[in-house]
Amino acid sequence: MDFWERLFASVPDNDFLEATACPACQGSEAATLSRLGPTFLKRCLACGLVYSSPRLSGSLRDAMYRQNPGSLTPELDGMLERLMAERLGHLRREMFPLSAAASRDAALFEVGSGWGHFLHLSRAHFRRVSGAELSAGQAAHSREKFGLDITERDVFPADLPEKQDVIAAFELLEHLPRPALFLAWAHANLKPGGQLAVSTPNYASLYRRLLGPRWFYFIPSQHLTYFSPATLTALLRKIGFREVRVFTSGRSLLRERRNDHNRIDSSLDARGQWLQTLRIRDAIEAERDSTALDRGNPFKRAWHGAVWRLLQPLTTGGYGDQMRVYARKG
Repeated sequence: MDFWERLFASVPDNDFLEATACPACQGSEAATLSRLGPTFLKRCLACGLVYSSPRLSGSLRDAMYRQNPGSLTPELDGMLERLMAERLGHLRREMFPLSAAASRDAALFEVGSGWGHFLHLSRAHFRRVSGAELSAGQAAHSREKFGLDITERDVFPADLPEKQDVIAAFELLEHLPRPALFLAWAHANLKPGGQLAVSTPNYASLYRRLLGPRWFYFIPSQHLTYFSPATLTALLRKIGFREVRVFTSGRSLLRERRNDHNRIDSSLDARGQWLQTLRIRDAIEAERDSTALDRGNPFKRAWHGAVWRLLQPLTTGGYGDQMRVYARKG
């Protein structure tokens, strides 16, 4: 019995799924866009947000994140350090300028801080960094290796001890059952003029249109909502953020072309279909990580570099797979 089967065995058959209204505005009217593996992709008729329903129950999702953090190999550790350095570079170039006072004494709080690499690198540019991480293993690693101040729990709706200059949440919004509540919490816990920095998949991307259900970010077991620049900007402004900036960047179409993680065996019952989806996804991510960590083939690096330079203009300007969004509080 693998991790997923043990997890599902802990929940009754009639209690492992939940239907949902729109995660952003709670609108109950939605158009069904397509089948997405074991669930359906829907568009809210009130605010336009795309989301999946039914979805795994909250108790299953919570156990999934708390109990299955993965392992940090030396190779993955090195890759995360490179990726987080790139993420920090994006943030410093793209975010709104901090006030003169804040730039000398800025505080950064990251929600979903993972293994701690981003906060560790950010110490060179912020007076104080801290964060929150749901995974016990990842939070412990952050404290033990980097000496970071990490809270091992959900931080909202409780207020932080002090207001922050920057709150960061990378690849988090799509996992939240009520993303609007998180964005309102972030707004309340920022200083005047402070800003929120988030990244999330871009439903308006070019590759999503080309790949359909094979799009890498269609992950019904984890990704509950799919924002576009328009829907996320509208929600941020509704919550009270004064200014919003959106940047996008793409993935490699060659890398994703064989993804078939949302193909299901229709002869299986609902539980079996979800288990199949989770296991297929695990296998694809393991293959992806192995490919990403393989830096020993110079021809492969040169080829992918050339293809990336050719295709990059097509996957920016609002059509990239990943959005980086900065929202400033008035």
